[in-house]
Amino acid sequence: MNGSKEFEFAIETFLNKAKIDDYELSIALENERKNITECCDYIIQKVKEKKVNAMTDSEVFNLAIEYYLNQEDIKIKKNNCRVVTGSEHPNPTLPKPSERKNKQMSIFDLM
Repeated sequence: MNGSKEFEFAIETFLNKAKIDDYELSIALENERKNITECCDYIIQKVKEKKVNAMTDSEVFNLAIEYYLNQEDIKIKKNNCRVVTGSEHPNPTLPKPSERKNKQMSIFDLM
């Protein structure tokens, strides 16, 4: 199942703000093999794998970042579920690029 348009809008809005301060993410968002609809499907898949009914905004937005930064081909299963979003799109506190787990070092990390 594709996420709702509101869900896609919330994720896309967040990513567009986050890429301003995250060079690695801004480059990853240009990958033509990835798109916002598949990103939302990835998030839904990950939520189902965790067997939870809800996640914080930060957890969801971190999954969006994970989707775009992952260089491997991701297999996405179609899911049947309902996505609920808040009416406002807060600015969650996320780890800085240098604080991410399993992050490949970039020459920009040395600056």
